[in-house]
Amino acid sequence: MMSIGLFGFVIGSPGAALAANLPSGAEVVHGQVQFESTSSDALRIIQNSQSAIVNWQSFDIGHGALVDIVQPNVDAAMLSRVVGNNLS
Repeated sequence: MMSIGLFGFVIGSPGAALAANLPSGAEVVHGQVQFESTSSDALRIIQNSQSAIVNWQSFDIGHGALVDIVQPNVDAAMLSRVVGNNLS
């Protein structure tokens, strides 16, 4: 019984260990976007234009982390593309 529980833990935990805490590798392709890292587990994305496109190497949000996207109004749009090789 103990070995089955341990086996399930080993199989289930690699994804959590590989996941990044915050999105990384941002490249603004279109529009005006700023990034503020307020702490090691918080990222604020501030969009200053009506539309924007951002390419990311990864877009993981770890347990307890916060990503806050601030846009100029309700009609604004942002396309975030994950272009890196890692699963997000």
